[in-house]
Amino acid sequence: MEPHLINSAEAAKLLGLQPQTIRLWRSKGLGPRYVRLHGSRGRVLYDLADLNRWLDGRKNTVTAKESSDA
Repeated sequence: MEPHLINSAEAAKLLGLQPQTIRLWRSKGLGPRYVRLHGSRGRVLYDLADLNRWLDGRKNTVTAKESSDA
């Protein structure tokens, strides 16, 4: 299956975040996996499947088990 890649703004919108939040998380090693094209200043893309897996990993059923990280 080919990846469905979206840019940072689209990923932020999908997650209900501001674009600067997803950039901050990326700089701190938080948030979903991403792909950076063409070196350290290149375009950042997110695979929709990775975003969905990341969200699935944050589902909780009991508030006592919620983590404090993003």
